Amino acid sequence: MRRMLVTLVLCLSVAPLAARAQPPGPPPGRFQAPNRQRARQMRMRMLRRVHTMAVLELGDLLDLSTDDTIRLSHKLQPFDQKRMKLQLATFDAMQGLRRAAAGRGGDAAALAREIADNRVKLAQLNRQELDTLLQGLSAQQQAKVALFVARFPERVAFIAREAQMHRMMERWGRMGGHGPGGPGMMRGGMMRPEPEP
Repeated sequence: MRRMLVTLVLCLSVAPLAARAQPPGPPPGRFQAPNRQRARQMRMRMLRRVHTMAVLELGDLLDLSTDDTIRLSHKLQPFDQKRMKLQLATFDAMQGLRRAAAGRGGDAAALAREIADNRVKLAQLNRQELDTLLQGLSAQQQAKVALFVARFPERVAFIAREAQMHRMMERWGRMGGHGPGGPGMMRGGMMRPEPEP
């Protein structure tokens, strides 16, 4: 019950954060196809879920009360707001690089530099956030938080891969259970035997 309450409050508090953090998006004529816009919106939703998941797990790790967990969320919001702007800008730049690689124009060198610069800024931001998290904690709590922060990106990447695989399986299911290789392929690309006549 406590976790459900905290999740609800966090979702309500993160929504305006996401609205403030969203960059203006690509200029007119750049990456405006509907599927790219949907991909960007999906990215935003994923970043909001990551924020909520991180706060909930940190609250459990430090045995925080509901009020303290919500206060922790508000404490981390400035970092999440900056992180979301940088990650969305990097996402847009990556889309531009893909277009350039396909021969559809774009300044590839400038886009590559933007991505590299954003990664440096993200690393600096993560360091500042970690310093903030560790303030006022015991040595044992600091060690637990540091381990969590080090491992959390790997867990998020794993969850993202699982979600992508789930979406692929659903699409293949709508194709009648036939994967991209045709009726002789199982989900995941492995051969399956054809039914006997």
